Amino acid sequence: MARSNSIVIWVCIIAALAGLLFGLDIAYVNGSLDLIRQEFHLSNDESQQIAGYLLAGAAAGAFCSGWLSRKFGRKKVLVLSGLIFTVFTFSGMLSHTIQVFLISRFIIGIAVGIASFVAPLYLSEIAPYKIRGGLIALYQLMITIGIFLMFISNAALLHTHSWRIMMSVLLVPSIIMFLSCLTLPESPRWLFLTGKVKQAEEILSRIRQSKEEV
Repeated sequence: MARSNSIVIWVCIIAALAGLLFGLDIAYVNGSLDLIRQEFHLSNDESQQIAGYLLAGAAAGAFCSGWLSRKFGRKKVLVLSGLIFTVFTFSGMLSHTIQVFLISRFIIGIAVGIASFVAPLYLSEIAPYKIRGGLIALYQLMITIGIFLMFISNAALLHTHSWRIMMSVLLVPSIIMFLSCLTLPESPRWLFLTGKVKQAEEILSRIRQSKEEV
């Protein structure tokens, strides 16, 4: 019983990291936009694209996330999101042209859109019914916490006058999410829907407290 509880808690913490990254990436532009504009000599119209590209990517990611999660499974798609967060945060941090930076932000937005659909879906399929609603609320809370933490981080690093250093903060949760998602079990509901009933039962036996629940 204790083991099943610990597994569920671990799974929920990792999945909630997706919400944290969602909030962090949304809030990053606040506090760093002026520094980015100065380095790349952007006009006001060009500056607006920095926030817009992330949201455009999020719309594209959300649009295809349903198909991806059905085709490849919830776990693989969460791993993909973590990998995109990590690789393209690093790419954006090292970019020396505004075009590379905007492309990185757009692709990060795709990861945001995918995670915003798949993480709550995965949580709802993994969590016991008694705490399912609370865990979905936890994901929403983590988005808000991510926004708040990014505001604090940007304010604390403003003295560096470097948007790259501000962005480097995003690497830590991105790497943690990617590596941690590799340890997640697949959604038993997805396994069942794809005909892998035995695998679904094996996972449920690890995350439920009785045979009746399984």
